[in-house]
Amino acid sequence: MEGALHALTGCQQIPILPPRALLEKLYVPGGFAHGFQSLKDNCEVFYQKAEFYVPGLARGLRWNDPVVGISWPLPDATLSPRDRDLPTWADVQP
Repeated sequence: MEGALHALTGCQQIPILPPRALLEKLYVPGGFAHGFQSLKDNCEVFYQKAEFYVPGLARGLRWNDPVVGISWPLPDATLSPRDRDLPTWADVQP
């Protein structure tokens, strides 16, 4: 990840693209932001959590936040209403 967020947090973007992505596993520790974008139709992503999902405790950032600055391969995204309405980095800062 480049830009202001990287300077503030040291975060980075790690793209995983085919052919590695076919059988790739990725561990994301609790509390780390993460996102997925499929480059093909009919893709399956298996998502496992360490704890039971509690909707009221879920947090996130908007997928196209300019401060986060993720370079998504495809410009359009199909999102759930929840993901579409997530706050920006600026909205969650004190």
